[in-house]
Amino acid sequence: MIVDTGDADLIYVVVAFDDPDMTAIDLMRVADLPLVTVSFGGLGEGVCTIFRTGCDVSECRQRLCQTGDPESSFWQFWNQDDAGEWALSALGGGAYQVENGDVVAWAWTGDDPQLPDLSWAEVALLADAPEEIVAGNASDSSGVWVNAPADVWQDDESPSITGTLLSTGVIVLLAGVGLFLIRRQRLRDVKVG
Repeated sequence: MIVDTGDADLIYVVVAFDDPDMTAIDLMRVADLPLVTVSFGGLGEGVCTIFRTGCDVSECRQRLCQTGDPESSFWQFWNQDDAGEWALSALGGGAYQVENGDVVAWAWTGDDPQLPDLSWAEVALLADAPEEIVAGNASDSSGVWVNAPADVWQDDESPSITGTLLSTGVIVLLAGVGLFLIRRQRLRDVKVG
């Protein structure tokens, strides 16, 4: 799988799996990619965000992240045929059944993403998969290989553990000061009365 977030570098993902009924969206979940989708009932799922690129769920539910501009970006699902030609899937990744050796792509764009013509072995090599996987010997293997840099896995919106601990410490300190002041006022009231 190729993921094009619109940044300069493409992300390459290889998943060794044995489930014969896996969609392209299932494949992203098995790969544990940061993913947000919305359900459209009988129409399947729409992809809102992959690797922090995309839109929020409410905007996604309305227009799959598109604005009024016909060239506005949204998550497009593409599959490559045996001749290396890319085709945009009209039904999206939720309707596409992934098969052994498929090369598929997700692209955040409003026009043709100009995806590279790569064989499965080339994608596996770019994803840093082991030699036996690159050679197509995945019969006894299962796993996920991704070449994405660490910063695309981190969510800027989620607080760090240090920030969370610091916030908790400040709250505890303020609560302690508040209790001290209340108790001190009560002692004064008792002495006066």
